[in-house]
Amino acid sequence: HAIHTVPDRNHGYCIDDNARALILACMLTDAGETALPEALPPRFAGFLQHAFNPATGRFRNFMGFNRTWLEEQGSDDSHGRALWALGVCAARTADPPGRAWAARLFRAGLPVVAGFLSPRAWGFTLLGLAEYCAATPGDHDAAALQHVLADRLLARLAAAQAAGWIWFEDRLAYDNARLAQALIATGAATGRRDLATAGLAALRWLVAMQTAP
Repeated sequence: HAIHTVPDRNHGYCIDDNARALILACMLTDAGETALPEALPPRFAGFLQHAFNPATGRFRNFMGFNRTWLEEQGSDDSHGRALWALGVCAARTADPPGRAWAARLFRAGLPVVAGFLSPRAWGFTLLGLAEYCAATPGDHDAAALQHVLADRLLARLAAAQAAGWIWFEDRLAYDNARLAQALIATGAATGRRDLATAGLAALRWLVAMQTAP
């Protein structure tokens, strides 16, 4: 939502961008790289907190520049991306209270994902679960949903392979590699070689498709 490096106020704000920024902030700290300015991570986290509606268990996504929400709830994909960011924060931020906050909000936003139909929402959530479950090994409900979502992606891939199309959908859209990454990360986190193997096969197929003349 910018024109080069200038913010475009016509588009306001969204949870997708704040989630991406929170992931970056936490991963920079975890990797020992130069951290973002101290004021920024709480700002990203505050947006996610404000976006969550406890009454529905859903995150809103789009906010106008006048600070009013433009929708009652965001897309399934944006919800999954918010959970991804919270999972990373729960596992990687250097701030212990921040980890506790992220874990609590992650748990609050997780149950509705069981009813989602979007493969990307499953994939984004799985990336968050790989982080969250490592940091919170006692959450058995989260661990169970991790396997459920991974098996859904695996089943989609298996059905497509029967037709010679080694992908989760009948077309390539956006953030394609995240679907393969979700299986690889979940396989590594749970010790399930079938998930990691399938994710690597899908990723190799995607690379071959995108580099073919």
